[in-house]
Amino acid sequence: LAALGRREVASLSRLQRHQLDPIHMFLCYLGAIALNHGNRVDPAQPESFWHEVLEGLTEGNHAPWCLLVDDSKQPAFMQPPVRTDEMAKEFSPKADTPDDLDVLQTAKNHDVKTARMVHSAPEDWLYALISLQTMTGFMGAGNQGIARMNGGSGSRPCVGIITSLVMGERWMRDTPRVLAHRDSLLTPDWPYSDSGLSLLWCAPWDGSTQLAVDSLDPLFSEVARRVRLVEENHSIAALGAGCKKTRIAAKDLKGNLGDPWTPITKKTGGALTVPAAGFTPSLLRDLLLDETRYQPAAMQTLEPGDPSVWFSASVIAGGQGKTDGYHEAMIPVGRRPRFALAGGPDRDRLTRLSKWALDQAGTAQYRVLKPALFMLIEGGPEGFPDTNKTEAGHWVSHF
Repeated sequence: LAALGRREVASLSRLQRHQLDPIHMFLCYLGAIALNHGNRVDPAQPESFWHEVLEGLTEGNHAPWCLLVDDSKQPAFMQPPVRTDEMAKEFSPKADTPDDLDVLQTAKNHDVKTARMVHSAPEDWLYALISLQTMTGFMGAGNQGIARMNGGSGSRPCVGIITSLVMGERWMRDTPRVLAHRDSLLTPDWPYSDSGLSLLWCAPWDGSTQLAVDSLDPLFSEVARRVRLVEENHSIAALGAGCKKTRIAAKDLKGNLGDPWTPITKKTGGALTVPAAGFTPSLLRDLLLDETRYQPAAMQTLEPGDPSVWFSASVIAGGQGKTDGYHEAMIPVGRRPRFALAGGPDRDRLTRLSKWALDQAGTAQYRVLKPALFMLIEGGPEGFPDTNKTEAGHWVSHF
């Protein structure tokens, strides 16, 4: 945290691409929670400050900041404790490698394969824990998802404006904004408590007891699963236990919990769920310009002094008991469209032009190119080609 504040961190060498945004969001949340606890605003603080304030968050207990803690009645980092030794017996082997623990564990269409990290480092387990505990959806009985998504088949996107790809620069810009966003979540429109629980892995969990939203800090760092890391044969392994219920009782909120990186779908009032197709041009256009369909994420706000910016979006799309791929998009925003996106006079024109262009592209795709490809693959039958043929349809989709 101190190195991020000094802008000394360009990247994390062992971090995988799908983990980058979850780790960034987690560090911004943690930094903002700590700054609020220490009555500071500027995230450029010395190591002594971070040591003191993080110890204060856990009342002097160092266990919540350790990956391996032998006593399962004590919290470990991103690993909630149990209340009794009897509950500890519910845990059984879950993963021998960090990537087998990670949120991508059931994906079939990724270049990244599972259980390949046999020579892992402790930090690999740390990244996997954060990815799992803050991004996962429902993965079958006993494997619940996070609260910050619209149902177990939803997804937690990371949508916002970024001004630098350097990790320290990005963290220095976003952390004060997250801290300021916390104030807006302490209004009567939201159920949070100013003195609520922030580090959910510190609280004991039996897999059934749920936390009410009004008992939480607006910037709570959640945990979705009961996991404990243990040392086996001089290496680390993960144990897991089932969860009958989600950790947070927030089903009715549909994932709309004030996450500053999550757009809200106005039709449902719930968090954006990105489909298996990912960030299509039409979805990106709507997220940028159509505020009748989506309430923009707080981190999409453009600030007057921003230098060159990108509109960035990433997500691990979810399905019932599976993942539908990692998707990302990054669009450079020039000076003129930047004024339009910020509410300038050209915004309506940009909105109309983008819709017209997508309509034209749709016409070319579905009324020109698609029937022509069916005609080619079917060998040019007389009359309009049969666009309902499954075999031909696979080839058309491929091309």
